Amino acid sequence: MNTCLDSPDPLALEHLDDLVVQLKRLPSERGVYHKVLKELKDPNGTLEQVGLLIGSDPAISIEVIKTVNSAAFGYSRTICDPIDAVMLLGGDQVLAIVLMVEVFGIQEGVHCPGFSFSRLLSHSRTVAWNARGLMRQQCTDRKLIGAAFTGGLLHDVGKLLLAANFPDDFGKCPNEMMEVREFGAGHSAIGARFLHRWQM
Repeated sequence: MNTCLDSPDPLALEHLDDLVVQLKRLPSERGVYHKVLKELKDPNGTLEQVGLLIGSDPAISIEVIKTVNSAAFGYSRTICDPIDAVMLLGGDQVLAIVLMVEVFGIQEGVHCPGFSFSRLLSHSRTVAWNARGLMRQQCTDRKLIGAAFTGGLLHDVGKLLLAANFPDDFGKCPNEMMEVREFGAGHSAIGARFLHRWQM
C-alpha cells in the first residue's frame, strides 16, 4: 500500500508533520527517553550512566530486565541489575524499550473502541523477539540483530499514537486503508515520522 513515506513528495511529508504536531498525548520531553538519547549521543557518554538512568524509573527498569531475561535472549544467568541489562542489550535496544514504555504511558485513562493497548504491547514484544531470532539465524552482526529487535518492537507505534490521541476516530478504522481515508496517512507512515522526529 502507498503511504506518505513512499514518496519524497515534500507536501506528503508536510502533511505527516502536521499530523504528528496534532499528537498532544506524547511522552514528556523531560522523560528518561530524552536523557538516554542525550547520553548515547554524547561522545563521553557511557552505558553505565544509561543503566543508572534506567534504574531511576521502576517501570522502565522492569521492562528492560524482563526483556534481557526473556528466553529470546538466552542468557545463562538471571540479570537483576539495570546496568548489567543495559550492557548486555546495548544502547539502541534499550532506547527502543524506553520509548515503548513511555509511549504506552500516554494511554492512561484513554478508551479506544475495539482497540486493546495491552494486546498491542504483547504483540510488539512478540514481533521484536521473533525478528531478533530470525536475524540471529542470518548473521552475527550485533547491530543488525539489535535493529531487528528495535524494528519489531516499534513497528506499530503509530497505532498506539492514533489510539491515544484520536480514540473515537481511530476506533472506526479497522485497517490501514481506512486510516488513510480518516487521517490522510496510515499508522505506519505516522509512526515512522514520529520516530524520525524523535531521532530513533
